[in-house]
Amino acid sequence: VSAQEAVAVEDAVAGVRSAVGAGIWTIGNLAFVPAPERAERAAALRAAGAGAVTDSWAEVADLLEGAAPTAYSATDPATDPATDPATSTDREVPA
Repeated sequence: VSAQEAVAVEDAVAGVRSAVGAGIWTIGNLAFVPAPERAERAAALRAAGAGAVTDSWAEVADLLEGAAPTAYSATDPATDPATDPATSTDREVPA
C-alpha cells in the first residue's frame, strides 16, 4: 500500500508526526486519552498534522466511510483544519 492509499490512526503526537512525515493522511484518535487531557491532546495532534481528530473508533469509522462525523467534543469544527478549506493541507480520505 502506498502512502497515498493509506490512513494512519494515532493517539500520540510522535505517531502523527511520523505518519504525516511519511505522507500518510492521519486521524488523531482520543479514545484512549483520559478525558481531562483530551482538549490539549486534540490541539497537539492537529498541530502535528492530523487531518482530523476523533473521540472514538466509531467516529474513525464514520470518517473512513465518508459519513458526517457524529460529534467531536474535543474538536471545534470551526477551527479544525480538516473542515476549514482555508487551512486544510490534507487530502480526501482514501476510498
